[in-house]
Amino acid sequence: MKNKKLEHIKTTGFKTPKNYFEGLDDSILNQAKLSSKIDTNGFKAPESYFENLDVKVLDAVKTQPETKVIKLFNWKKTASVAAIAACMVLAFNLFFGSEDQISFDDLELTSIESYISEEDFTNEDFASLVTNDDISIYDFSELSITENTLENYIIENTTVEDLITD
Repeated sequence: MKNKKLEHIKTTGFKTPKNYFEGLDDSILNQAKLSSKIDTNGFKAPESYFENLDVKVLDAVKTQPETKVIKLFNWKKTASVAAIAACMVLAFNLFFGSEDQISFDDLELTSIESYISEEDFTNEDFASLVTNDDISIYDFSELSITENTLENYIIENTTVEDLITD
């Protein structure tokens, strides 16, 4: 698109007919003489029209009895019906819902492991779950771990950050 610069516009775009201003003075004077010769403007109000006008206007605007408006959509009724329906659905689900109880065996082992690894548990939290009756010293005395197994465990389950101590 070409940009037209305003500085270079040579014409205004407005034109008057030829000889327009030559007869302008005469036409204005003729119009003034003509309007001075006319005595009436052609419009006439009837006698005592403005005396009774306010009464006529007030009669036309007189308050009419209000008609009763019936709303097609009532929010109160809709809200109460929706609340009753929600209560019925909730009651149905509570009393006639599934009787299957989820047990610990239904959980996948990976879900449990990811939950434990992602949560911030301390050693005290784990210690509170285990009682003295659950662990005995004989469980560890008969356990034989080879040095190779222990080394593989450390390599696979530790990171450099775990090995750095304060």
